[in-house]
Amino acid sequence: MPCGPAFAEGVQAARSRVGVVSSSVCAEVHIVDCTEHATGTGQRSPAMAYVESRVDGSVGWGAGQDTSVLTASIPAVLSAVNRRL
Repeated sequence: MPCGPAFAEGVQAARSRVGVVSSSVCAEVHIVDCTEHATGTGQRSPAMAYVESRVDGSVGWGAGQDTSVLTASIPAVLSAVNRRL
């Protein structure tokens, strides 16, 4: 499923963290694509978030898991960036 508003909020929240990471390692970071899904049923079921990022022109992917798509998006973004550094 394409990323919804909650994921967009998560990416927005993660941008400040990505900005800190970017400035710390002197890298330019862009989120290229994203997707999300629940892994079960119910309000507190685990959610997975996946992102594609470009770090200084090099493409990489990352994943994050939490009971909230918003929260899962933050480790997904950081994971994608970390894999390219």
